Amino acid sequence: MNKSYASYIILAILLLAGFLRLYGLNRGDAISDEVLLSFRALEMVDFDEGDFQTTPLEWFDRSPGGIPWWTGLSFHDHPPLVFLIQNIFMQVFGENSLAFRLPSVLFGLGSVYLVYLLGTILFTIEAGLLSALFMAVTVNHVYISRVGLQESYVIFFILLSLYYFFKADKKSKNFIYSGVNLGLGLLAKYTVGIVYPIILTYTLLFKREYLRRSKFWIGGLLSLVIFLPVIIYNIEMYRAVGHFDFQISAMLGNRPAVWPVQPGKEIGTMADRLMAYIPNLSYTNSPAFMLLFAISTIFGLFLAFKKKIFVKYGDGMRLFLVSFAWVALLMLLIGPQFRFLTLLTPFLCLSVGPFICSRFDFVREKKYLKIVAIFIFVAIIVFEIFYSWNSEIALYPKGEMNTFWSKLRFENYNWGYNELGAYMEKELAGRAPALSFDLRHDFLGKIRDEAVTRAIDSGAEPYSVFFVWDGNFDEAGKLWTLDRLHIFHGWPIISMPQYLEMLKINGEDFFKISGFKKSYLILMNNKVPDDNDRALSDNAEKIIIRNPKGDEVFYLYIRSI
Repeated sequence: MNKSYASYIILAILLLAGFLRLYGLNRGDAISDEVLLSFRALEMVDFDEGDFQTTPLEWFDRSPGGIPWWTGLSFHDHPPLVFLIQNIFMQVFGENSLAFRLPSVLFGLGSVYLVYLLGTILFTIEAGLLSALFMAVTVNHVYISRVGLQESYVIFFILLSLYYFFKADKKSKNFIYSGVNLGLGLLAKYTVGIVYPIILTYTLLFKREYLRRSKFWIGGLLSLVIFLPVIIYNIEMYRAVGHFDFQISAMLGNRPAVWPVQPGKEIGTMADRLMAYIPNLSYTNSPAFMLLFAISTIFGLFLAFKKKIFVKYGDGMRLFLVSFAWVALLMLLIGPQFRFLTLLTPFLCLSVGPFICSRFDFVREKKYLKIVAIFIFVAIIVFEIFYSWNSEIALYPKGEMNTFWSKLRFENYNWGYNELGAYMEKELAGRAPALSFDLRHDFLGKIRDEAVTRAIDSGAEPYSVFFVWDGNFDEAGKLWTLDRLHIFHGWPIISMPQYLEMLKINGEDFFKISGFKKSYLILMNNKVPDDNDRALSDNAEKIIIRNPKGDEVFYLYIRSI
């Protein structure tokens, strides 16, 4: 294919990918681990209300020597790059889900383009275009590009590192570019480290002459230099408390006393992970895409057995297979959770793209077969677009789950937290808390005081209210919708048990004597009101918060004290 035509086609693919990733990006409640990232990114502070996963800032908050300098180099469970990027975007675009998800969109689009580049240099231009097209529309990558998780960054840096590494066969300076991007990827998440065994395996098996190139070693060294802040962080943490950060401790099989519970690490035995692998892969991809991948894999194995595939694609196929094998193995080691399986998606697409190209070549001279093949191909692409839209963009999916939409929908379902958050933002706009509750950590108190001072200095009106929430709130949804306002903006927001405890200690008139003028009770609709709820809701103005479907989700009761 002419390269100028290819440039127009990839532009169209990127526009389609951008539409599927950007449209309605702020739809879907922030109820997954994206909140644990964005909440901390907001002030670049390593704290997220995790009672069973405390952080160095909490350990050293009131120690004689204060909080150590090295705590500013990284976070206790992840490297700092994703937090930093989200912080910058929220400073520019505001404190909202659109801002902390937008970087994922951009890295996702970059990954679609990199799949095209990799498909082109590993196989053919046509294979690159088809692989990129599937990457643009398949639900697994649309999903990970629309949430503020690290995996969109991880996929990008893995692909970019491998792209420059493969190009280094002709220009050795690309080893340096590969190393730089590998180091940046490690600053996003440790799983990018899978590139090390990929490169080492490929080099030892097929390109041992690389070991004699100085830039090969310089690139590897640069990756570690860029990663140095996290290395120093872990060395200093070990010197201070006798163990490494959360992730490295888990990899080493350690369970420090400060982390008695390790969320996300209960991945079961190897047998459990093997049993979950294929089902989870099918839940996170459409039936059409899974069928295409299965057929392309069988076809590829058949050609590999006859060695035809290596004659045709040579080193490109070897690097692809080594990369695919190591990433697939990584899924077993860390557990085939939905978001982790997105790391496989580029390789699934790079498997399907060349297969479809080979079948088109086979039917090219057979007119009727060619028409049928084109019809089937268009139907699959249309279905993939529909499946992604129904799973990730539609407010609520239609049809049977796993047939017409993916379980991934529940990662950011529209329960109604967005609507509660929008109400709170509107209600508190132009206002600042006249009174605040003490926070349990001094470093949080400083952040709150600075936020309240900024609000007052900007002309915000002091507002003497407190909020009480009651019901079975989603922890992540509450963290972003309520705790964020409490911790980072100083608004007095407490749970019903905390409210009752304060009355017990300080007396029934405590809030009135303290100077509060109004109270807000935020009650979930699935909570049957009890006497405590009624005490705060009697003779109160009632506000109903509905989700996009129109269901009543939260009730707010506002009354004067």
